Amino acid sequence: MSSSVPQPAARINIAIGKPATQSSFSKWSKGDDAAGAVTGAMPENFGFHTAEEMAPWWQLDLLQTYWIDRIVLHNRRDGWQDRARSLVVDVSEDGATWQLIHAGTVFFTDGEHGALTLPLGGKIPARHVRVSLTEKTVLHLAQVEVFITNGDEIRRANGLEWLRLFGETPEPHIHQGYALEGMAGPGGDARILGFRITPYGRFGNQLKQIINAVWLAERLQVKYIAMPRHGMIRPSAFSRNGIEFVADPAAARERGLWLAGNFFYPENLGRVLEEIDGAASYRVVQDFVLPGLMEKLPDGDVKHADELTVHFRAGDIFGGGVIHPAYVQPPLAFYTFLVRRLLGQGRISRVRLVYEDKGNPCVDGLINFLARAGIAYRAQSGALAEDLAALVDAPLLALGFGTFGIGAALLSRRIGTVFFFEGSNMCGYEGIPSIGRIVMVRDTLRGYIKSGDWENTPAQRQLMLDYPEDGLEMAPVTLE
Repeated sequence: MSSSVPQPAARINIAIGKPATQSSFSKWSKGDDAAGAVTGAMPENFGFHTAEEMAPWWQLDLLQTYWIDRIVLHNRRDGWQDRARSLVVDVSEDGATWQLIHAGTVFFTDGEHGALTLPLGGKIPARHVRVSLTEKTVLHLAQVEVFITNGDEIRRANGLEWLRLFGETPEPHIHQGYALEGMAGPGGDARILGFRITPYGRFGNQLKQIINAVWLAERLQVKYIAMPRHGMIRPSAFSRNGIEFVADPAAARERGLWLAGNFFYPENLGRVLEEIDGAASYRVVQDFVLPGLMEKLPDGDVKHADELTVHFRAGDIFGGGVIHPAYVQPPLAFYTFLVRRLLGQGRISRVRLVYEDKGNPCVDGLINFLARAGIAYRAQSGALAEDLAALVDAPLLALGFGTFGIGAALLSRRIGTVFFFEGSNMCGYEGIPSIGRIVMVRDTLRGYIKSGDWENTPAQRQLMLDYPEDGLEMAPVTLE
């Protein structure tokens, strides 16, 4: 009885099913004898068998050149294994010029620990692999495996032309590379069965990871998405559009290859993610996230048509964590400018402040401004679900830099207007159908902190408070 040859999780056996030839045939040969060593299944005895001759050989054509990670040779399983003692292994890119990989006397068996493994480290290019003996004898092996780890077969089989796998050279950054987990499918199938999303950042970032993973899974026909519990993201057994969500790959009903990593950055996975827009993101959130992947928002939050809701990004970027240089938040002038302008237009009579903590100096700055001006306001600073509920469906919403505000818009049914500050160097709200109007507050003075320069210094926090309203103007953003 044959058994499958284990496929290492980080490697793909590209020899399976590729054309093979041999120097001669014996009376024990079986039909297309040479192909018996590249089936991916371990036979009871041998995969191919030559006649007795001087220097018998077996040769494999991979059909194109690959950077080879390793070649693994499994000896005959039922005896006579010493016949392979003078084994020679050569590789070639063109079938004419050969490079010696192994030669010498070696005794090996066939199992996981007895097979002859020739590690090449992804540094040897080859299309042809030739196995031969230097004596007059017969050549018979059970299986010949040729593994790659540079992702060529994974990229081809899945249409992920920009995918970078850990173990490749050069080694990708932790947030740019992906790990292969599980096993190749039947016959060495290199198609990806599932995505495993690794935690990255907070609510908004995790929501974007889910959106990107679902978008990819639908287009690549990936069957599973696994993700851990992460704040309000609490996936249960849930399936839609042919995608099944599980807490862990072990819970999947099938076995195969999984791609694990960070799905936040579209540029890591290729052009297919460049197609996603606000409308597509909104559809994923409404069809997948809200029905089965997220904790329900609390009911009963009251919204007022004449109220400006302001969200302040605070938390880790103002201390207690890694200070991200791109997370420049708007100055106090952005908020006071909006309040003055909307009051003057008769559109608001009150303000609502939503914040995680008061690490952002503009929180107290705006509270003091509102108190001095006698403008009614209320504050919301509690659990994540409560803060998010305050933003969802707010008629007028002013947002700082970050993915949290975009997440609130994607979860909403209707937002009248979203305001954002040009200096944050980020919009991301275009195309989201829940938003009626987008307005950028433009900084014509060009003197504010630039994206990439945020260091959370005392001087920068003071500039947030002192930056003037002069030169700020509203610039509506086209929704198309």
